[in-house]
Amino acid sequence: MAKLARVLAAKPELDLQFGTPSELTAQTGAELGLAFQSLSQLGHIDVAFDGCDSINTDLVALKSNGGIHVFEKLYAINASRYVILAPASRLVSVLNPEVPLTVEILPSVSPTLERQIVQRGYQVTRRIGKCIANFARTSNGNFLLDCRADSWQNIHEFNAWLKIQNGVVATSLFEDIVTDLLTFDEDNQIQAYRRDL
Repeated sequence: MAKLARVLAAKPELDLQFGTPSELTAQTGAELGLAFQSLSQLGHIDVAFDGCDSINTDLVALKSNGGIHVFEKLYAINASRYVILAPASRLVSVLNPEVPLTVEILPSVSPTLERQIVQRGYQVTRRIGKCIANFARTSNGNFLLDCRADSWQNIHEFNAWLKIQNGVVATSLFEDIVTDLLTFDEDNQIQAYRRDL
């Protein structure tokens, strides 16, 4: 996203409005002289660009590492086109099991939900990082749980179960949201993919 921001900042003749759910992207954009508006100010978004950690050939993406998937999904569902930009190596037939399925949850349900996830055969760790009271929290004040499996062959079923659990805010699996994918390789060869809507 930083590279895209630099390209757009170099084209002031384009009459564009910008928004982002990412503090890092907003900071980079501000350093480049781009003005960002909130989602409520933007209203509808024509095209939203984003990265991902892993994406499959059905354009289902895991966007786990940033931990801001709640806000990313808000921008995505308000966009006519939601375009993922990713290295070609991240496009796979089955999502990369090295990338966790991250779940934002209310802190009070953490012990119970962690136990239930383990009982279903998955590994789970509460994310530690920028901490409040010894546990990583989102800007909403919630916990992030990273769920792992040997394979993500059954990720859709697991994600569907997670989404209906009490206290779950959102997961990092983007199903039926990505409309386009642009991949690039070491030689900067670009491949375009589009989901039938």
